[in-house]
Amino acid sequence: MTDLVALLEEPGACAVKTDCGSGNAIFRYPARIPAKLEKRIGAAVGKAFGFEPLVLLLEVGELERIMAATPFVDDIRHPRELLVSFLGVMPENPVLSAIEAVKLKRSKVLEPALGVGNAGTGRTWSTLVRVPELAKSMV
Repeated sequence: MTDLVALLEEPGACAVKTDCGSGNAIFRYPARIPAKLEKRIGAAVGKAFGFEPLVLLLEVGELERIMAATPFVDDIRHPRELLVSFLGVMPENPVLSAIEAVKLKRSKVLEPALGVGNAGTGRTWSTLVRVPELAKSMV
């Protein structure tokens, strides 16, 4: 993960911390985050490691709001059982009624409702809860 830290520090990030093995990084940016930073990071990872991942940047408060609105949290036996997906772009025509039906049935599969082929990434609940903790340790 030291390579990832160096890669993030190059475009100006500081106080970079990584969550070992998860692909998550927490960092401060001294000024406004530059446009297309996600694409620049993805391209740099591609150059350094031979694959270009989808990179999504979220502020800690935004992640905490997503976590607070996540259904099923009370129903899981272990935090690894819940996978939260983050999409690269909002689907053009999400089938919101299907999403509501999924919530009622406690199903975890939303792909038909959101549209196949939308790039995204997933994190287990056990990984997500570590991210705000990492951020708080930076203060």
